[in-house]
Amino acid sequence: MDKKFKRVLITGATGQLGSRLVSSGLFPGPLTPSRRQLDLCEDESVREYFQAHSFDAVIHTAALARMRDCHRNPALALETNMTGTLRLVRATLDKEKKIKKTLRFVYISTDGVYAGVRGRYKETDAAIPYNHYGWTKLGGECAVHLLRDHCIVRTRYFDPGDLPFTKYTADAYNSGIPLDELVKAIYGLLYSEFSGTVNVGGRRGSDYGRYRKYKTAVKPCLLKEIQKKTPFILSRDASLNCGLWRKINPYGAYRYRSFPS
Repeated sequence: MDKKFKRVLITGATGQLGSRLVSSGLFPGPLTPSRRQLDLCEDESVREYFQAHSFDAVIHTAALARMRDCHRNPALALETNMTGTLRLVRATLDKEKKIKKTLRFVYISTDGVYAGVRGRYKETDAAIPYNHYGWTKLGGECAVHLLRDHCIVRTRYFDPGDLPFTKYTADAYNSGIPLDELVKAIYGLLYSEFSGTVNVGGRRGSDYGRYRKYKTAVKPCLLKEIQKKTPFILSRDASLNCGLWRKINPYGAYRYRSFPS
């Protein structure tokens, strides 16, 4: 890895992914602003924070991520996920112009930008989200493309130690990846020379098949059972083709023993 960063700005540092990025110790001198310090919904807040702090890279994890919340309040989802990301991009462009240096920008997107029907999606497949959350995250992707040194990570993750439900679908598929593995994947991508969009995930499987390895008491259920109780559309097969990631990742997918502990 030729890239060197003295300080990395991590948005959403109190969230599930952001907090794990910070606690991993992989990222140098992390800046972890609270929402009061860096409010994605306020132009002035973003502008002032970027002017007042020095950093070499941004990992943008902050989002209104619960699909139910996005469905209930699409205006807030739009303001946070799409317009909020646009504010960060604009502030990054202004900062790059001021310091005469390109900043690395890693944006955590979602497998929900794909249609979620046939699975094994490649980065070159059409992005046709199936609910509000996916559309707002895709809007954020559009803004990030304006940056010279960016990496858009399309993924789905889970925390093996925090599986709150007793039932999970056995007939819907995705490429969910354990949280700690995603953290290490982000580390590798941050330092890579790759610029563009990349799928990051595990092997194709159902939530039930995946989670029962970590929580033996879970029970299987059918997607239609969950969909009846859910006002927004769920994916039937959101699995990803992660071949590009395996080529980019300097350590190789699923091979993390050489990472710092």
